[in-house]
Amino acid sequence: MTGHPRERWNRDGISRRAFLQRSAVAAAATPSLAAILAACTKPGTATPVSSANGPGTGKYWPKGSPYPIARQNAPVTWHLWQDPIPPGQSPETGATLQIYNWADYVNLDVVKAFAKHYDCKYQITTFNNMDEAMAKMRTAHLKFDIFFPTIDTIGKLVTAKLIQPLQHAYVPHLVSDVWGSYQNPFYDQGWHYTVPYTIYTTGLAYRRDIIPDATIAGMSNPWEIMWDPTYKGKVGTYDEYRDTICLALLKNGFTDLNTANQAELDKAQASLIDMIDAVDIRVDINGTYIGIPKGNFYLHLAWSGDAVAAGGYWPKPTMANFEKMGYWFPADKKGGVDNDTIAIPTNAQHPVLAHAFLDWLVTYENAMTNFAWTGYQPPQRQADIDTLTTTKTVYGLPYVFPWMPDAVVREEDFQQALVAGELTPQVDQQWRNVWQAFQAGRS
Repeated sequence: MTGHPRERWNRDGISRRAFLQRSAVAAAATPSLAAILAACTKPGTATPVSSANGPGTGKYWPKGSPYPIARQNAPVTWHLWQDPIPPGQSPETGATLQIYNWADYVNLDVVKAFAKHYDCKYQITTFNNMDEAMAKMRTAHLKFDIFFPTIDTIGKLVTAKLIQPLQHAYVPHLVSDVWGSYQNPFYDQGWHYTVPYTIYTTGLAYRRDIIPDATIAGMSNPWEIMWDPTYKGKVGTYDEYRDTICLALLKNGFTDLNTANQAELDKAQASLIDMIDAVDIRVDINGTYIGIPKGNFYLHLAWSGDAVAAGGYWPKPTMANFEKMGYWFPADKKGGVDNDTIAIPTNAQHPVLAHAFLDWLVTYENAMTNFAWTGYQPPQRQADIDTLTTTKTVYGLPYVFPWMPDAVVREEDFQQALVAGELTPQVDQQWRNVWQAFQAGRS
């Protein structure tokens, strides 16, 4: 399953990526997924891509998978396993909207305003990782109205009939306010089951007072700076196997972030082991948004949202300190991009109100108020680079500091950048072997 930036806020101190896997059908590694597989297909059988009885259609349908796996060049259209709720109904009043989300991943001011507007209450239940969330989603006793899944779980959710088809008539602001790309995203063509929430790229965060912008921008392959011994002891990567291996692949010029080519993975492994000696690479889940402001790191693999959110973690919140944070993402878009979604569970008790909440979150004003608090950008039509780097939030600062334009995600990033998506169990094991070798080398 997809790793997720918000797992870092787990208050129990568990690494936010400790349980996450980006495997499409890794039944051995994920018990909840094994149950889904058992319910949907017999082990070792293949569902024809054109099957009218399958959960969806797509060009990439690995043998043994109960559903097609979404790729940018192999989009998936999920079939409607039931009709959407009828249009024209009024939202339920006097209800308590049940929200199932990552911890600290929605601005409560936005939720409270919704509750006031629709004369309802709300309750937020949190999860630490997507494995936990998927397990609880399969428990019929838990009835949520709203769920925040990662894009790699949609096939599992649809196949197990855990989320319901959306009634588009209740979510007009997705069409009017959100990027056109999300009217037909590759992972959910026609947005049958999901609306987008936030989007982020994976690049490099760095201390601009130590590493000038021109230094990185002037390199023919800026990914290589992560191996520069000049910064030994001050270089970090995330404690997450997919993102870290993707870094090594990109450094070597390989752009398939779902590769099964063993030679490419071997080269990535060798590069990661070289990194250990070259820079004494440190693995830290909070290295970007906390470690860089504290001076623990000068350079770190980074999600764009972490680089933006770092403004709130400097020991002294001064402009001089804010200006020390930099973020780089390749102009040719040969870097990672990812996004989160929002869906409505099948057993939602307040489905019309839930649709209204989806519409509320994708409406420009609410989405931007939410962005100002989370640091993670919504894919809004009006949120262009000029707006985000010049308009002040309710906190008196720009959404994104103007010296970090690469931290703004553009619509073309979603369309052109690289997605590290789901892997088959066999390919996932190849990747895990690389990670294990890297970890062994660091010990």
